[in-house]
Amino acid sequence: MGGIGKTTLAQKIFDDEMMKKQFSKKVWLHIFKDYSEIEILKQVLRGVGGNDVGVKTKAEVEGRLDPLLSGSLLLVLDDIWSANVWRELLRNPILKGSCRSVILFITRHEVVAREMRANYVHLAEEIDEGSGWELIRKIVFGDGEDAIISELEEVGMEIVRNVMVFLRQSK
Repeated sequence: MGGIGKTTLAQKIFDDEMMKKQFSKKVWLHIFKDYSEIEILKQVLRGVGGNDVGVKTKAEVEGRLDPLLSGSLLLVLDDIWSANVWRELLRNPILKGSCRSVILFITRHEVVAREMRANYVHLAEEIDEGSGWELIRKIVFGDGEDAIISELEEVGMEIVRNVMVFLRQSK
């Protein structure tokens, strides 16, 4: 399902201080439905500190990529519509390198995650209105006065409903 915060959650993980300490290299790729194989590989190359000037073929990119894949790599593949980008394009050059790699796939299609043989699949779901209000309440009030919070619950629930309608319409 689109528009429920999968990318936002992954971005929080990617930007987390602990991730910066754990991974010497981090690369974020947004995978369009009609992606260019050479451009995806060039983005990986640039992301790990390589230079893609004059590179015209997959073999050239992979040749430059291999010596740079050392240490540890966090690779995020965002908005994947097909497992082919991993299976046929990125898996071999990434796993061939000597780095410890963690790959985070973001897709709205569970079958894509299964086809990619993910070790773990987390199915993100839209939250219900009550959970939405609880989240807003905790952010705004923390552990504040229950009397004030209960007075504002009706308005808070209306805000949650409006946000949920907006998110559904923006898909």
